Amino acid sequence: DIEWARDGDDGKLYIVQARPETVASQKKVGVIEEYKMLEKGSDIVAEGRAVGKRIGAGKVNILKSIDEMADFKEGQVLVADMTDPDWEPIMKK
Repeated sequence: DIEWARDGDDGKLYIVQARPETVASQKKVGVIEEYKMLEKGSDIVAEGRAVGKRIGAGKVNILKSIDEMADFKEGQVLVADMTDPDWEPIMKK
């Protein structure tokens, strides 16, 4: 997983961050998983973009900053404006 950036002064591309890929390499080869909601509630309580393709449930914890990470408990559903790799420890809970 490599992040690139174009320098505003010289116009060149630079690698700004590189880390091991941790999603695709963990997938089971030759296995297709499909998830579907069997029931849907009538009220939309939140909208956004999921980071994965699985379906989860739990108490929602809205974090406005990574500084609130200690407030996140195992089994909760993370809701945040944006995340980055620093949030990974709580995404694994």
